[in-house]
Amino acid sequence: MYCRFSSNGISTLADFADCQYLEELYLRNNSISDISELSHLKGLGRLRVLWLEGNPCTKHPAYRTSLLRMLPKLHRLDNIGCMLISMYLCFYYVLWNSLPTSITALTSLPSFKRQLKTFLFTKSFPSV
Repeated sequence: MYCRFSSNGISTLADFADCQYLEELYLRNNSISDISELSHLKGLGRLRVLWLEGNPCTKHPAYRTSLLRMLPKLHRLDNIGCMLISMYLCFYYVLWNSLPTSITALTSLPSFKRQLKTFLFTKSFPSV
């Protein structure tokens, strides 16, 4: 079962919370701005495809990670395979967490770039 309600001015996901047989949900270009609205999708265990691109909530930094945790059986999110998203997020967090605090705490972008470049070069070419 699927629902397509793209570009309809929808601002809440509460109406979809009880649609437990829903497998695909297309809500592109609506008005869903609050990321907490995503919690209404928690009970949709059969949901495999979700497309929310174009909603303000998709700009939130925790948008993808929140949905992937909430909906572990999701196959596609905003027309991107969830395996690819998971790999990217994992790589991002592993890389960021491997950086020393002296780099992650920098507040100046030019300093951050310079320090990061030096760090990565030293890691790649330790004997130079």
